[in-house]
Amino acid sequence: VDLAGDRQGQWPAPAAGCAWRLGAVVLLLAPAADFTERLLPQQLGAARLAQLAAEGACELPSDYPGKRPYLIGEQLLREGRTHCLLNGSTLSLPVPVRIIHGTADASVPSTESLVLLEALEGDVALTLVKNADHRLSTAADTARMLRQLEELLGG
Repeated sequence: VDLAGDRQGQWPAPAAGCAWRLGAVVLLLAPAADFTERLLPQQLGAARLAQLAAEGACELPSDYPGKRPYLIGEQLLREGRTHCLLNGSTLSLPVPVRIIHGTADASVPSTESLVLLEALEGDVALTLVKNADHRLSTAADTARMLRQLEELLGG
């Protein structure tokens, strides 16, 4: 099973082909494919983008109280452009793909999962969880993830 994390962690999973090298499945939680192009510029805003261009880095505040800001480097955006997946072509993975996304996700809008769903071919399904945030960290969310994995793994 390829459990690659959220947002940035999952972004390369389909491109890297983790799943078929492992011979299993892909379970994506609130994925943000092409986030360096589709989400990050809007989240940074004009002032931070100008700072990024001038200084090579800027900070993006965390969505979570008490957490340090994310340090965003210019290289992240530059490299991200070379690894975009949602360029109009379809993505084909020879393994089952399941996506779980909360409708109250303030970090990655659930519409991003719909875009990815449309781009993927094959055995792909999306579960939208009403009122769930980006973390998908409640007991019910964890149980949902485990049920998805059991189903995918034939359990």
